[in-house]
Amino acid sequence: MKETEIELSTAPSRAQRLLAKDDILFQTVRPYQRNNYHFMLDGFYVASTGYAQIRAKYDARFLFHLLQHQPLVNLVIRWSTGSNYPAVNSSDLKRILHRVPTKTEQKKIGAFLSNIEKKMESLLMQMQQIHQFKKGLLQQMFV
Repeated sequence: MKETEIELSTAPSRAQRLLAKDDILFQTVRPYQRNNYHFMLDGFYVASTGYAQIRAKYDARFLFHLLQHQPLVNLVIRWSTGSNYPAVNSSDLKRILHRVPTKTEQKKIGAFLSNIEKKMESLLMQMQQIHQFKKGLLQQMFV
């Protein structure tokens, strides 16, 4: 997500969505790309109207993971119209998301998936460090 500071008088007409912490921006055009964003900043920010702004009732982490999940993406694609630039409208997206687990289940699932992501990031960092270590060893062999 690109962050740019602008004056209200020079803001583009599409920059009309006032964001709140834990909002989710859902890419309505070409949703199969999954260029969605879980907004987690404090302050005054706006986003393009090219995205659907979704505010979770209970757990934004759960909802974000759900929106990235391939079976749900496939369902959204089925509701999309157009061939070159398939898009889903916000009212159809709302209908698709109408049936979600209870608040307690959402919190548990969201926390579980977030923990898995943190572990994956940690493992990725370890792999990158090992790769750098290996590269250093190989360079020392040929000095």
